[in-house]
Amino acid sequence: MILLIDIGNSLTKVALADLENQKITLLQPIISKNKNWNKDVKQLITKIKSKVNDAIISTVIPKKIKDISKIIRTTLKIKAKIINPNLLKSLSMKINTDTKEIGTDLIALAIGSHNKYHDCIVISLGTATTYTIIKDDMIAGVIISPGFNDAKSSLTTNAALIKPFTIKPYSSLLGNTTHHALSIGYGNGFNYMIDGTIKAIKQELKINLPVIITGGNFHELKPFLQFQYQYDQDILMHGLMIIYQNYQKNNKLINN
Repeated sequence: MILLIDIGNSLTKVALADLENQKITLLQPIISKNKNWNKDVKQLITKIKSKVNDAIISTVIPKKIKDISKIIRTTLKIKAKIINPNLLKSLSMKINTDTKEIGTDLIALAIGSHNKYHDCIVISLGTATTYTIIKDDMIAGVIISPGFNDAKSSLTTNAALIKPFTIKPYSSLLGNTTHHALSIGYGNGFNYMIDGTIKAIKQELKINLPVIITGGNFHELKPFLQFQYQYDQDILMHGLMIIYQNYQKNNKLINN
């Protein structure tokens, strides 16, 4: 099996890919900012090392590349493949953005979405709320807006009387308690933000693209989302698997 790892700002997501059956098994994610991150990652990889014969990694935290490469090299005795956006020109899907600036996680999301759904808008509800637009077999553009959890954390950090909260739906838009007001403001507010952005994208492109949603904040926001979408929690890992298969076929990804 192939070890798939995506090191994000909030979570390090890990999965195993069975290439023969095109099956992905998600493993327990690890908090990226945890001071014991190296230890936690090594423990997880050690538990599954007998199943792994290769590994591919995407990350938006460059300083962790050296650490994860060392862990995989010492634990699995292999040299992991690190995705570099400049080396993805062999992919069938074109990337109409600056590959030096777009995160490899967004590229993997786009590759996975294109492979499964073709042209679409893929929205990741993670540290940031990102929109990756795929049109005519190409990444047409990316939008990055505030992330749900960080928006909540900013308020609880800077407002003395507001404690950490989890939103829930209410029948009325007019809050009569602090929690009611926060739930409406954050739940409905993010729904309006995302829905409005989707409508603006479709209006500019003059095409009705399907919407795919992924990311760790989906479940808390789900009761508030009122537009049509399809949820796919595996889409980023699916993209990593497709990129790895492309590497196998073309041998154009360079081992860092």
